[in-house]
Amino acid sequence: MLDSFNATSFTVTWNRESCISRNGPDRYYTVRYYETGSVQILQLVDLDFSNTMYTTNTLDPVTSYTIDVAYINTIGSGPISTLTVTTLGLPCKYIFNVSIYYLSLLLIFFSYKLLNY
Repeated sequence: MLDSFNATSFTVTWNRESCISRNGPDRYYTVRYYETGSVQILQLVDLDFSNTMYTTNTLDPVTSYTIDVAYINTIGSGPISTLTVTTLGLPCKYIFNVSIYYLSLLLIFFSYKLLNY
């Protein structure tokens, strides 16, 4: 489940599921993410089985990422849970007061003033 996200980070959480009675002892979770449509994995992390949350803060704004979480036990990997998120844009750091005056078809007067933020 996507817990939170902004322009440069996301946090995913999941429920701990134990399959010890079917497939052997629990081992760990693996989390990977990559830009959607890309084959290059940006991060691959193995997390202790007691951990059910992962956060990263190294993302680019306004970019789609695919996040995969898989359960690993002594038999191997379980099904992969996948979600896609598009990060938000960065907030504007400056506020401008912009004026545009059309003086003629070929002459435009443009002025701006930086306001306090």
